[in-house]
Amino acid sequence: MKRLAIIGTAVLLLAGAAPGAFAHDFWDQWNGKPWNRGDAGSTFQAWDFSIDPVNPVAVENPYGPPQVSFGNSQYPDVVPGPDGPPISTWHLGISDPATGLEEPGIIDLFLPNNPMNNPVKLVYVQITSDKGTLANQPPLVNPQAAGISSPGPIIKHGSTSWYTYNWLIEIRPNPESERLSFTFPYSTNVSQIVVDTICTVPEPSSLTALAPGLVAGLAVVRRRRRR
Repeated sequence: MKRLAIIGTAVLLLAGAAPGAFAHDFWDQWNGKPWNRGDAGSTFQAWDFSIDPVNPVAVENPYGPPQVSFGNSQYPDVVPGPDGPPISTWHLGISDPATGLEEPGIIDLFLPNNPMNNPVKLVYVQITSDKGTLANQPPLVNPQAAGISSPGPIIKHGSTSWYTYNWLIEIRPNPESERLSFTFPYSTNVSQIVVDTICTVPEPSSLTALAPGLVAGLAVVRRRRRR
């Protein structure tokens, strides 16, 4: 039997809500990023599920509250986290006890945008999970907009089984909001999601020009973590 999706409305928590305060937020290490947090037309939202199962622990989105919903999932599942100590996570994917069939888990993000007409919207997503099989798992973009997804390199957390995945998504033209849907293999734990967006005027360089900067910057982070 499938579990009902849980939907949360964003609440700005003043305590600990500063951008960049997340252990697995690699925004600052993205070399050549085309915008900064706080720029006109930009948004920032971050979920830490060890603190709250549905509400962002930080959000700077002047266009409305972002939301997250889960399908075939349960909370909390307390497991050793990417830094060692146990944390509460979303456990994605369920098994039907009657049939033994395993179903994947789903995360849906709803992100309000700048309602003005802009030629391009860029979305940078980071998800930290304990599965090493998501490298080629692109998000599904709102069908109302044409989306191009460019996955960045996987960032492994020390000798643990935890990884941070990242995508740069280009949407033309920008919608007033979009939903991003991620499907995860059965029995995946997710601890954190960080999303930065911008609706740009004038049109920025193409995604193909931006992707090398994303890869180069995060590759540096990965090398540093191996030392």
